[in-house]
Amino acid sequence: MLASEDVVQSEAATPLSTGQRGPVPKRRFQKGCFQIENGMAYSFYYADTERADGTLETRRVRHFIGRIAADGMSERAARREHDRIMQDVNLIWNDLSTRNSVLSFFFHSCSSQEAAQVAAGKL
Repeated sequence: MLASEDVVQSEAATPLSTGQRGPVPKRRFQKGCFQIENGMAYSFYYADTERADGTLETRRVRHFIGRIAADGMSERAARREHDRIMQDVNLIWNDLSTRNSVLSFFFHSCSSQEAAQVAAGKL
């Protein structure tokens, strides 16, 4: 049996409050969705947008590619355009995530002057 003087009091290894919780941006590679509706070609994908209060919201984006008809573009050309759009979407996400992770490292490890110079592209 343990006596009360044998028990060691210590704080928890992790804090009880983890801070503000909420939605986080999606980290994903997207293939998107190509659809033809009423002779019009569309590309569908998801994008994270920032709300006015600073939180993130995932929205479904519908991008008009063009008309599929004898006087318009072919379905094959529309699918190529969809692939190009998805490459741009994935490239933009990769650039933002890489930049944000590098900047957050500098903001937490450097002085505020050095971090401001990195953010401005001067360092």
